[in-house]
Amino acid sequence: MPTAKKIKQAMNRMRLDPSIFDYCYMSTSANLKAMHFFCDHTEEAERVIDIGCGSKPFEPLFKGKEYIGFDFNPIDNTVFLHDLNNPLPLDDNSAEAIILSEVLEHHPNPFALLAEVNRVISPSAKIFISTPFALPVHGAPFDFHRYTHFFYEHLCEKYEWELVYFSSSNTIFSTPVQVINQMS
Repeated sequence: MPTAKKIKQAMNRMRLDPSIFDYCYMSTSANLKAMHFFCDHTEEAERVIDIGCGSKPFEPLFKGKEYIGFDFNPIDNTVFLHDLNNPLPLDDNSAEAIILSEVLEHHPNPFALLAEVNRVISPSAKIFISTPFALPVHGAPFDFHRYTHFFYEHLCEKYEWELVYFSSSNTIFSTPVQVINQMS
């Protein structure tokens, strides 16, 4: 059975250096491109909060910043154990950069979590949100939602957030390829 360290290495490699042979190459490549855009637009932030961070795969992209990860099932002791159904252990208006990568689909009440994010962000904060669309059930039994661009438009209107960058990671061509990759 793989160790936690080996799982972390494999997951982080796939998120930061996707291979054409990875089952989710197209979506992770698009996600990584968006994350680089986010990095470029959070240079002023002193710390980055990664909510539902798993193994903190994006931490190396934020060198020189305090990087805080929260997850309900930490892979190692660099991640804070936190039930995302509870309030975030952060002060109001204290976060300048927040990452929610591939986590909202796993939350039973995403609007409660997003209200918490809205509480803790500073007025100039940047938020990175990514969710899969054309992906089979994963992380069962905690896979509840799939989101369209209408969801993100609604979020921006509801919380008065400015949408700076939007990209779909799946297309009519990439979705069948991803499904076939997952079958092998």
